[in-house]
Amino acid sequence: MKARAYRAHATGDWSGYLDLIEQAIVCFEQSGELRNACMQINNIAFVKAQVRGYAESEQLSREAMVQARRLGLHQLATTAKHHLGLALSALG
Repeated sequence: MKARAYRAHATGDWSGYLDLIEQAIVCFEQSGELRNACMQINNIAFVKAQVRGYAESEQLSREAMVQARRLGLHQLATTAKHHLGLALSALG
């Protein structure tokens, strides 16, 4: 699923990418792979900002940042904070 999502991303199919990554998040969460789920939430936050979904990007970035901190994923928390900054700066 994740590989198909990256293929959609590489071809500029943002809608397909988002759909597949959201499905991957569900699978990761169901299997207890919270690290991977958090990474994908962060990826969606970035893509939402790229397609001008700034409010959604803000919400997802905050969610990824909280989860990453809870899981001890400091680099991912920093990346989520960066994505949050992008969304907030666009929102004004």
